[in-house]
Amino acid sequence: GGEYRKWYGNNEIVVNWENNGYEIRNFKFENGKTRSAVRNDEYYFREGITWSKISQGNFCVRYRPKGFVFDDTGRCGFSNNKNELLYAAGLMCTPVVNHYLSILAPTLSFTSGELASVPYPEIEDEIIELVTNAIEIAKNDWDSQEQSWDYVCSPLLEHNSTQLLRNIYKQKINTNIKLVETLLLIENTINNIFIDKLQLDKTIIKA
Repeated sequence: GGEYRKWYGNNEIVVNWENNGYEIRNFKFENGKTRSAVRNDEYYFREGITWSKISQGNFCVRYRPKGFVFDDTGRCGFSNNKNELLYAAGLMCTPVVNHYLSILAPTLSFTSGELASVPYPEIEDEIIELVTNAIEIAKNDWDSQEQSWDYVCSPLLEHNSTQLLRNIYKQKINTNIKLVETLLLIENTINNIFIDKLQLDKTIIKA
């Protein structure tokens, strides 16, 4: 779940799963009726891709490493094959998929049923490499922010330097601009590959 963000991030909520989720499983009303339900927990903590069920705009997914759970509003998809997972992430982060979902899910409620109806072309190694690079860029960006669990320090303090802080700041700004440009190029390349594979009209589906 969370705000719109592609590829990686929005890992902010801690769930109390001590003793196999005992407290959650036994959270009840005064009359003894269960207030919370644990469903499909055999998929908990598995590597996957995640997305928000409800969106106010474009659809996208994020790669999720092992160690996370999901619920109805923050949904997940799984595969025993890592390449299939990355390939799906690449497809689901394209305007191509948003084009299909505008027809399949006009109410902007994205369930696994709508996503399963999207055409899924044969896997290409080039897509896997591009998606891996996109996830790495997005993860580094997320981890540079204090809300990330893997945050270490301010990007301005990452390296010992005798430079003036303003010069380091300018370098970081330039680096970030280049990373954004690189990510946009990756996304455009992925989108164009899927447009060609699905024989779609490039004038209709634009990145």
